[in-house]
Amino acid sequence: MRFRRQPQSTIDQVRISRDGSRDGEYALIEHADPAYGSVNLKLGPEIANLTDREILDVFNDIIVAQEASIADPANRPIEIPKKGDHRSNGWKIYSNGQCAVMY
Repeated sequence: MRFRRQPQSTIDQVRISRDGSRDGEYALIEHADPAYGSVNLKLGPEIANLTDREILDVFNDIIVAQEASIADPANRPIEIPKKGDHRSNGWKIYSNGQCAVMY
């Protein structure tokens, strides 16, 4: 089963624990709804000084930034053809890696 992406959450919707097995730099965020997967969020050594609410605020800020990036039309994926196909189907690949359709 594929888990859904976690939405912005409130403190009563998640369980936050610190993962001491990885240098103590990770927060494990588990959503109460089993349809969402868990997230291992690396925050570094300052995690020891953060409250659960502060960790959740960082996580929610990341969710907001991801949603903004997805909504931005400039971030749409461009399908790049296999090497060699660009001559036969009108693709031109520039030395900087950008592609264009040639008609």
